[in-house]
Amino acid sequence: MNKFHNMSSWLEEKNSLREKLNVHHGEVHLELLSEEKIYISDEQANLVNVHGKLRKIFLSSKKKLVYAESFLSDEICNSYPPLKNLGLSALGEHIFNQDFFTRKQMFIANFEYKQEIFFGRKCIYSQGDNFLPVTEVFLFHE
Repeated sequence: MNKFHNMSSWLEEKNSLREKLNVHHGEVHLELLSEEKIYISDEQANLVNVHGKLRKIFLSSKKKLVYAESFLSDEICNSYPPLKNLGLSALGEHIFNQDFFTRKQMFIANFEYKQEIFFGRKCIYSQGDNFLPVTEVFLFHE
């Protein structure tokens, strides 16, 4: 539980994660791993067989700091067109710099990899009746 307490400020961060990482870990860059068109069902985000783009990235400085996945439904992209072609832009630049999105829910979990525990969160953002799930796993400990 002590490790969770040390990571709680990261897990509970409500503003741009990339900006906070820049302050604590030096300049952070985005590595786009993949973007693929899929159909997804996500009970937590109230999505059932919804079409859109699954985006996977790393945020890195001297090492990989965060692995993130986001699902950008066609409806979200149509209602907020800058999300259609993010390229190497961070999703947070759009979520946190606009009043367009609201964080509705957050789930926290831990993950074990090679006998080491990492913490992560899944945030569900909304815009009207459309939902945007974002999962982030912190690949460091504080």
